[in-house]
Amino acid sequence: DLNATAVDAQWIVESYALLLAALILVGGSLGDHYGRRRIYALGITLFALASVACGLAMSPGQLIAARAVQGIGGALLVPGSLAIISASFEGERRGKAIGTWSGFSGVTAALGPILGGYLVDNVSWRVAFLINVPLALVVLYVVFRHVPESRDPDARKLDLPGAFLATLGLGGIVYGLIESSNRGFDDPLVLGALVLGVAALLAFVFVERRSPEPMMPLSLFKSR
Repeated sequence: DLNATAVDAQWIVESYALLLAALILVGGSLGDHYGRRRIYALGITLFALASVACGLAMSPGQLIAARAVQGIGGALLVPGSLAIISASFEGERRGKAIGTWSGFSGVTAALGPILGGYLVDNVSWRVAFLINVPLALVVLYVVFRHVPESRDPDARKLDLPGAFLATLGLGGIVYGLIESSNRGFDDPLVLGALVLGVAALLAFVFVERRSPEPMMPLSLFKSR
């Protein structure tokens, strides 16, 4: 419908994954600092608005950009969902809540592509994006009515160097892997993105080891 090229079609799919992967650690850290419910609700709102932009897109470039914004929204809401459950339940109830979350995540992951394919084939590809809007409104109602706010009381400031390096590292690697299918691994842009991504992640580990308030405490990996 939009006269997209094969490369455009790939980026329509992968621009979401790129921003989600690059910013997901940042999204979790923002929730710890500024409130998990607040950041989760912001992610839902941004995802819904981006879905509207996807549904109204008139060119491949507009759709790719809207999908990228969807990825930013996803990075804000995905880490918050499990963190909210962990903070809201204790003991056996927490295990039951996480089990319910995991079960429904699996069910929706299986049903989503089927429903999306049905809408694309029988209604419109635009509806496959716009269907997110009423779902988002329901989720926001539940969030503000029933979900308590929570944050990490020990989180005093945002780890900006860590956030930058994590975004650059994950973004560089994901971008390089996506473009390698079009350009090949010997392309300077692909090699440059991969090298930059690996270097940034190595620097991220170094910075997190030395930071007094890291966004990803490396001591977590000492716990079996």
